[in-house]
Amino acid sequence: MRLRRLKVERLAGIDGQIDLQRLAPGVNVVVGPNASGKSSLVRALLALLYPRETPGSPRLSAEFSIAGGVEISAERLGDETTWTRGHGPAAAPNLIPWESCGAYFLRLEDLVLEPHPVRPGRGKPSQPATGPTDLDRAVSRAIGRELTGGIDLAAVAKGFGKLENKGNVAAAELRERLRELDRLRAVQAEIHQREDRLPELEEELERARVAAEGAGSVREALALAAEVRNAAQLEERVAQYGSGFDVLDERAAERLESALVAETEEKRRALREREEAVRLAAELSSLELPEPVPSSAAIREYAEAARELRSKRAELDEIEAQGAQTHSELRSVQRQLGVEVGAAGPADLTLPALAKVEATVERRLVAALRVRSLEEESSAAPADDPAKREGSGGSDSDLADAERALAAWLDAGSKRWRSRWAWLGGGLVTGVALYLYSRYLSLVDSWPAWAPPYLVGGLAASVLLALLTAPWTSARRVAARRVFEGSGLIGPERWSEAAVIRRLAEVTVEAESRRRAKEQWLRHEVRREQSHAQLERARADLASAVSDIAALRSEIGYEPDLPDAGIAAWLQAHRSALELRGRLAGLKAKRAEVARSLAEGTRAIAIQLASSGALAAPLPDEAGPDELIAACKSVEERLRRGEELKAQLLNARRGVAAAVERLKTAKALTKRLLTDLELAPEDLEGSRIELQRRMRSLPEWRRLTQDLAASIARCEVSKRRLEGRGDLLELAERAASAPEGAEANEAERELRSALDAAGSARLEAERLSEQVFNVKRDSGSAVSNRALERAAGAVAQARDQLAEHRAQAMRLALGGRLVEDLAQRHSAGVQPAALELAREWFARFTAGRYRLDLASGAGTAKRLVAFDHETGEVRELGELSTGTRTQLLLASRVAYALVEETRSGREPLPLFLDEALTTADPERFSAVALSLLELAASGRQVFYLSARPEDAGAWREAAERCAQSVNAIELQRSTVLEESTPQVGQLGGARG
Repeated sequence: MRLRRLKVERLAGIDGQIDLQRLAPGVNVVVGPNASGKSSLVRALLALLYPRETPGSPRLSAEFSIAGGVEISAERLGDETTWTRGHGPAAAPNLIPWESCGAYFLRLEDLVLEPHPVRPGRGKPSQPATGPTDLDRAVSRAIGRELTGGIDLAAVAKGFGKLENKGNVAAAELRERLRELDRLRAVQAEIHQREDRLPELEEELERARVAAEGAGSVREALALAAEVRNAAQLEERVAQYGSGFDVLDERAAERLESALVAETEEKRRALREREEAVRLAAELSSLELPEPVPSSAAIREYAEAARELRSKRAELDEIEAQGAQTHSELRSVQRQLGVEVGAAGPADLTLPALAKVEATVERRLVAALRVRSLEEESSAAPADDPAKREGSGGSDSDLADAERALAAWLDAGSKRWRSRWAWLGGGLVTGVALYLYSRYLSLVDSWPAWAPPYLVGGLAASVLLALLTAPWTSARRVAARRVFEGSGLIGPERWSEAAVIRRLAEVTVEAESRRRAKEQWLRHEVRREQSHAQLERARADLASAVSDIAALRSEIGYEPDLPDAGIAAWLQAHRSALELRGRLAGLKAKRAEVARSLAEGTRAIAIQLASSGALAAPLPDEAGPDELIAACKSVEERLRRGEELKAQLLNARRGVAAAVERLKTAKALTKRLLTDLELAPEDLEGSRIELQRRMRSLPEWRRLTQDLAASIARCEVSKRRLEGRGDLLELAERAASAPEGAEANEAERELRSALDAAGSARLEAERLSEQVFNVKRDSGSAVSNRALERAAGAVAQARDQLAEHRAQAMRLALGGRLVEDLAQRHSAGVQPAALELAREWFARFTAGRYRLDLASGAGTAKRLVAFDHETGEVRELGELSTGTRTQLLLASRVAYALVEETRSGREPLPLFLDEALTTADPERFSAVALSLLELAASGRQVFYLSARPEDAGAWREAAERCAQSVNAIELQRSTVLEESTPQVGQLGGARG
C-alpha cells in the first residue's frame, strides 16, 4: 500500500490543516522544525486506517495505491472511515493487525540501546551493566524484541502477575462492613422508642403555645394605651400653629413672588406696545398716500413697460448707427465707380444685368482654363506599342504554348501516382467488402472456401492495372516536352519537377507582364483620342463667350478690352452699391417705426402714473424711459413702505390688546393664589409677612403632622389586632385615660401581670418544641439517609468483590499460560524467517562488512553474534559501535515487517523512520539510505521524518548514486499545538 496524498483537516493537537500531495511511491523525506507536525502525520495515518483503535472525532482523508495498481481513497469523519474506489464505495483493504503496527514506525529512541543495570542482591550496592556479557544480553533482548515487531512478549507475560494478598484484604473488608450494619440496626431501634412518645409531647406543646399566644395580645394592649396618650399630645401641639398650613408647600412664597413680578412685567409690556402703535400711525400719515392706494402690481407693470421702452431706445440708437455706417460705405463705392451719389450712369445698373455680365465673364474664364489644360495634355508624347518592342522571350503565342506544355508535363506526373493509388485502393476496398459480406452470410468463425482466391485475384488485378498506367504517363510527358521545345524558349535546367516548376513560374510571370503592358497602352490611346475631341469643344465654347462679352458693350458701357480682374472688380462695385442702397432704405423705414412706438409708449406710461396720484412730484414733459423707470421705483417704494407700516400698525394694535389681556390674567392669578393660601388679597404687604411666617414654621408643622398620622395609624393597627379581645381593649382605654404623671392605675397593673404569665408559657413551649424537633429530625435522618440500606448494600458489594477477585485470579493464571504458548509458537514459526531476512538486511546496511550469525552458548542455548568480514573475527553484539547496533536493530524491524506481511498475506504499510539515522556517520547514513532506496525500489514506500534540513541533501546524494530520486517535503512551524509521537505501546502492545 502506497500513500499518494494525506490531508489533515482536524486532529487533536493540530492547529490548522496539513495537506501532503503528490507523494512519491519510493522515499519521501519530510523536513520541518519541532512542533511542525511531522510525528502527527503518523497519528493521522493510524487514525484513518484503524478508527476503532483510535478514539476521537478527527477529519482526515487520503489516497492510496494498493496491489495491482488499484487507486483507492479513504475519508474519516468522526468514528468511521469510508473507503471508495472510483465513484463507488469499496471494502477496506486487508490491513495488518493493529497489534503489529509498531513494526512500521521507528523512532530514534527505539534504535538507541539503553542497557538495564544488573539488579543487585539484598543489601548490596547497584552496579551498571558495563561488562560485555551484560551488554550482549541487552542487545540480544533488543533484537529479539525487534524480531517480534517491537513487542516484548515476556513483558506482556509479566503483566499477568499474581493478585498476591488481595483475597485476604477483601475478606477483612467484608467483616468490617458486617460490624457497621449491626451498629446501625441498634441505633434504629432507639429511634423507634422515642417516636412512640411523640404524640404526648406534641399535646403538651400545643397547650404551651396557646398560653404563650396571650403574651402578644397583652403587649399590644399596653402599646395601644401608650400610643393613644402620644396621639393626644401631638394633636394639641399641631392646633397651636393655626390654619393655612395644609395648603402650603416649599414653593408657595416663590410662586407668589413670580406672580407679582409677572404682573409688573405685563404692565410695562402693554405700555411699550401702545407707544409703538402711536409711532407707526404717525409715520404712515406722513407718507400722504392717495385713497384708494394704487396696487403695487400695476406700478410694477408700468416699470416693466418702461424697461421695454428702454430697449426700444437702444434699438433706435443702433439703427441710427447702422444708417451712418451704410451711408459711409455707399459713398466709398460710388467714389470707386467714379460717380457721385444719386447721379445717373452705369452706377444705376440692375441686378439682372449684373448677373448676366458676371455669368458671361465666368463662362469665358472657364473655357480658357479648359482649353489650356487640354492643350497641355495633348502636347505629351504618345506611348509606344508593346507589340512593336523587341523582346528576347518570343511572341505572346510562344509564351502561352510554353506555359501550357510545362503545366501538362507536371500534370502527367501527378496523374500517374493518382492512377496507381486509385487502382490499389479500389482493389483493397473491393477485397475487404467481399470478405465482410462473406462473413455476414456465413455467420461462422471460418472463411468461406471461395473468399481467399477471390480476394487475392482482386488485389492482383489492381496491381496490374496500376503498373500498366505508368508507360502511358511517360508518353504524355514526352509530348509536352516537344511542344515546349517548339516554342523556341529556353528550357529548364533539367527535366525534374522542381526545375520545371521554377521555369513555369518564370514563363507565367513574363506572360502576365506583357499582358499588363498591352492593356496600359490601349487605355492611353483611348484617353488621347478623347482629349482631342474635348479640346475642340472647349475652343468653340471660348469663342462663343468672347463674342457674347463684345455684344454686351452697348448695354453695360465698359470697355470690352478690360482684363478679367478689372471686370470682376467693376461688377463687385456695382453689386455693392445696389445692396447698400437697399439696406439704407430699410433702415430709414425701421427707424421711423421704432421712434413712433417709443413716443407712444412713453406718453401712455406718463399719463397712467400721473392719474394714479402716487407721484411725489410731477414728471417733466420730455421724460424718457429712464425717468419713467425711476418714477416707478419711487412710487413702488412708497407703496411698499406704506404696506409695511400698515401691517406693523395692525400687529402693534393686536399686541396692545394682547398685553392688556395678559395683564388681566396676571392680576387674576395673583388674587387666586392669595385666596388659595387663605390670605387677604386686598392687603398685599400683610399677606406677604404672614406667608413668610408660615413658611418658617412649615417644616416643624409637617413633622408634627406626620408623627400624629403615624401615631393614629399605629393605634388603628393595634385595635384591629385586638379584635375579639374586648377585655384587653377596655383595659387599654382605661389605662390611656389616666392623667399624665399619675401612678400606674389598676388597668395597667392587670395587663402587666397577664404579660408575665404568658412569658413563662412561652419558655415551656420552646423547650417542648425542641424535644419534638429532635425526635422528628433523628427519625427523618434515618429514613432520608438510608444508612441501614447502604450498609446492607456495602456488605453485598464486599461479597461480590471477593467473588470477583477469585474469578480474576483464575483468568490471570489462564492468560499468563496463553502468552507463554504464543511466545513459543512465535519463536518457532516466525523468528527463523525473520532472522534470515535480518541477516540479509544487516549485511546491506553495513555494506557487506558484517553478517549476523547464531553461536553456541551455555548448554543448548544460542546467542547472536556479528561476523566481521574485514578482520575475519566473530564479535559479540556488545562489542559493536553504537551506529552499527542501530543498523542491526533497524534491520531486525524491517525483517519482521516483511515476514509478517508474507505470512498473513496483508497489505504492506509504508515504513516511517522518525530521526532514525540521526546518530549515524555519513558513511553509515549513506549505506542505510542506499539499502532503504533498494527496499523502496522493490515496492516499499518509505517516509523519513527529520528536523535537520541537511538530511534531505544526504538523501538526495544517496539517491543520485543509485539513479533514483527522493521527494523532499518541508513543513512550516506553528502547525501543531503539542507535538505528540505515538508510543510503540499504543501501536503494537507492551514494550520490553
